[in-house]
Amino acid sequence: MKAWPDTAQGRFVPSRSLHRGPALRPEDVFGPAPTPAAPPAVDPPAAEPSAATAAEARVAAPAAPSLASSAAVAAAAAAMAPQPLSPRERTAVLARIQSLIDFWGITPEELAAEPEPSAAPPVPKVQAVRYRHPKTGDTWDGQGPHPEWLRHALLKEGYRVDELKPVNEPPATT
Repeated sequence: MKAWPDTAQGRFVPSRSLHRGPALRPEDVFGPAPTPAAPPAVDPPAAEPSAATAAEARVAAPAAPSLASSAAVAAAAAAMAPQPLSPRERTAVLARIQSLIDFWGITPEELAAEPEPSAAPPVPKVQAVRYRHPKTGDTWDGQGPHPEWLRHALLKEGYRVDELKPVNEPPATT
């Protein structure tokens, strides 16, 4: 993280900006938000949809259909299917993509490169058993606070630490 001098106090403070370039607003990335139209007081007569209203209808959020029948589900799926873009919409989308590529400095090689496979999460290392109770079989790997069974075995049952070490592990010499 870069540090910039705080001129008022004469000390260095960490930079709060973690991205390159000016701050982006949602309007800069996604365009202006659609303004909701007020519902008409009475239903207007059905008119033939024009190309402009069809494009606006694709941009507007679809109404939630009633899923009462399979016909309603099929109609909802058909309404949500991607429609081909008009030449004007395609030009606008391509211009937006090009401006974002230029802004973030993405190269054609980065776009064509295969994505790197994500590394598998590391397998937790199983700790070897360092102490085992000879009668109950309770174990402790030596990590964290001493378990209650270990305290009880050492203080009340009279075991020594060497007696609680597993048989396959030789006692440590000091």
